Amino acid sequence: MISIVIPLYNKVQHIKRTLDSVLAQTYQDFEVIVVNDGSTDGSEKIVAQYADPRIRLINQENKGAAVARNRGVAEAKGDLIAFLDADDEWLPHHLETIMRLRQAHPDAGAWSTAWVRIVGNRLSGPVNVNNMKIIKGDSNSAIIDIFQGSKPLYLPFCTNTIVIKKDVLLSIGGFPEGIAKSQDGDTWLRLAFHYPIAWSSIPTALIHTDGENHVATGKYIWMGIPPFFKSLCGLVREKGGWNNVRKEIVHYVMKLHRNAYITNILAGNKKAAMQIAADFRSVKGHRLKGYLLLLLLPVAYVPPGIIDWLWRIRRSIKTRIPMSNGPVIRRSYIREDFKDAQEN
Repeated sequence: MISIVIPLYNKVQHIKRTLDSVLAQTYQDFEVIVVNDGSTDGSEKIVAQYADPRIRLINQENKGAAVARNRGVAEAKGDLIAFLDADDEWLPHHLETIMRLRQAHPDAGAWSTAWVRIVGNRLSGPVNVNNMKIIKGDSNSAIIDIFQGSKPLYLPFCTNTIVIKKDVLLSIGGFPEGIAKSQDGDTWLRLAFHYPIAWSSIPTALIHTDGENHVATGKYIWMGIPPFFKSLCGLVREKGGWNNVRKEIVHYVMKLHRNAYITNILAGNKKAAMQIAADFRSVKGHRLKGYLLLLLLPVAYVPPGIIDWLWRIRRSIKTRIPMSNGPVIRRSYIREDFKDAQEN
């Protein structure tokens, strides 16, 4: 049986769409655990209207999505766990596709399909198979290696597409609590450290961006220090030293850390940028980069208007879009995204 965990926080306009997509699955051996994370808009009342005995509603004080997901996992009766956000949906063949993938790759720790994002009336995706290395199989059914992919943070799966063994999720520590952003991204990174992941290029999940309390997503979302480097250090301790960890893993995580450095520079967050530069200096093969990043710290004091102007020039050169189209990013955007993430 598959236990489907849905964290719910103020999604009164969307939770019915989400639950209906679950009940419409062609594969029907599942239970649904909706963890109401202190909603104030009556979202839980929509869930309570369903008479299907497979749907369970658990209420708790608002503690964040990571705590809600971990609570759902703890309550799960199935040996497989699926996740779905309360404003997204699955196509009817999602779970059936996952189970076929599991049959083809029974030794994997988790299985996932592709997904598409709905932005207004436009579809974005699915992810191109060229963004990862296929270890075994083909794009329709493969064991993949995300650490040899071409675009860090451009993962071929997301929380809404993964089905994972319950014991595997518990063995990697579940979702990290007390972190404002990317709890799920860090979880799947730790999963990839230890277990093979099976993936299908068939898109079966629709990720909506119209949620009432949807946190804005974009390339630059971090103002602060993300958890990825800490997780890498944990892997290094477990393996007994940096030399015992695959170089591809180290390079992949350090690319993520570099992206976080850029974001903090744009946000004017010197303290976090200094910490990230120090992290680079602690890793063999990346120490020179750490010193170079330290030299760039004065950029954190450049006025926001100049940062915007320089970023617009960069975009204009790269995309040939005239600068008159407006700025790509402002420091205030980053701060607002980070504030929203903490509140949600």
